[in-house]
Amino acid sequence: MANKKTSKIVETWKTINPVQRPNDVKDFHDIIKKMTFLMTLGPYYYFVLNSVSYEFDYVSDSVKSVLGIDPKEFTLEKLLSLYYPEDFQKLQEKEEIIGDFIYNYMSDRSFSDAVSFGKALYLKRLRHSSGVYKTIMHQVMALNVSDDGKIQHSLVIHADVSHLNMLVDHKVSFVFENGPSYYSQEKGVYFNLNEVDNYTAFTKRETEIIRKLSEGKDFNEIAEQLIVSPHTVRAHRRNILKKSGCKNTAELVAKCVREGVI
Repeated sequence: MANKKTSKIVETWKTINPVQRPNDVKDFHDIIKKMTFLMTLGPYYYFVLNSVSYEFDYVSDSVKSVLGIDPKEFTLEKLLSLYYPEDFQKLQEKEEIIGDFIYNYMSDRSFSDAVSFGKALYLKRLRHSSGVYKTIMHQVMALNVSDDGKIQHSLVIHADVSHLNMLVDHKVSFVFENGPSYYSQEKGVYFNLNEVDNYTAFTKRETEIIRKLSEGKDFNEIAEQLIVSPHTVRAHRRNILKKSGCKNTAELVAKCVREGVI
């Protein structure tokens, strides 16, 4: 790749995740099931990153609606060119945190388990074709592993969460489908991880209410949609805030998006 920025990031990935013995597995029939776990709020697109060629094996058509880019033109080089400057400078650091978590911290667990059920996520800003920067929730999980135990294909989902006005703090979270998970890790302190199981802290109904609150719906609208009283919705919200330790709805939504609850 001629682009120096792209080459630098690819070299970082090759150092972290050097695939020496790739296999021929390219059957991603369970991609929709995995997407259910990765899905978050807002319009989104997804792609499959090949860690042998460092090309995208697949790009969803929805990249057009999120970033205004034709999927045929959406390459790794194009993606990296869209980064907000500060976020690009932090990209290598965040990817190193992910690599250390998977290959060092998680070394005492089954690697296949981490690959099958875990996802890493962080916030960044990407430039829309109109010139406006969008706040993007970056979520990534492995689709398959090479014969030498490295991640060969990854599923990446980029969801536009600009409407939530979240602070891009460059911290990385690791969320497991069956918990516990590890939230807001940063360079230099991520080996002292505190396990927190917020992913399963809320009931199904509470999670549903959090999602609707994040969409800007008021108590009456939520009550009508869930066929309950506004009083019941208010009671749920009080319990949710108490469980989460949040002071208000805005803080709650931001925390739940960051930690993969919704």
